[in-house]
Amino acid sequence: MSSEDLDTLLRTVRSAAAGYSADAIAVVIEGVFPVVETNPITGREWLRGEAEQVFVEHNGVDRGWVAEAQILAMADRMGAIAEEAWPFRAVRGSVVWGAEPLAFSATGLTDVIAGHMIGPVVDATRVPDPGEGFIGDSERGPFYDRDRGRVVLDVGCTHMLEHEMGGHGQVIIFAASAAHRDRLLREGLALWQVEMLPGAVDGPSHVRLRGADERGAFDAG
Repeated sequence: MSSEDLDTLLRTVRSAAAGYSADAIAVVIEGVFPVVETNPITGREWLRGEAEQVFVEHNGVDRGWVAEAQILAMADRMGAIAEEAWPFRAVRGSVVWGAEPLAFSATGLTDVIAGHMIGPVVDATRVPDPGEGFIGDSERGPFYDRDRGRVVLDVGCTHMLEHEMGGHGQVIIFAASAAHRDRLLREGLALWQVEMLPGAVDGPSHVRLRGADERGAFDAG
């Protein structure tokens, strides 16, 4: 899921966690962040938007006042949380990452994500099968098998999240194989909503933040 508006993105986390039966959710934010306690230009505490202003107007990165960085925040269903901020620079069209994460105070993102991870997930074995000429019952069935139910849920959750974002973001499913991609398309996703994982093999589907750095995955173990 991706959005330029953080509030929009965070608002969808609970639906994504339940609908995709997510074991963990990671959020990546890219921007300019202060790395000193006070704004050197004003001499006061940083206000929203001032880091970007210092970056643009006062060469704040080279002066060591601010840094371009990605914040990665993660929470899983077992209660584990993690948060890091990795600095980077764009040099001659390439991204150069810092050698170590920034000493960054907690943003509260992990608490928000962890709160959204509390609650039941949708069971892929309890997706009603409408069959031929009748409607499946959510209590008595009949039900799709687990694999078909998982695909139907993934497609339905993707459409639901697109609706919740209201045009302020997009959702991409990463297919684990060509066959898996074809099943997602047959169930109702558009071509632009499905991408192949590099070196994809048969297996479960994966959803990730679009544009997130390949290096930036958390080890939940």
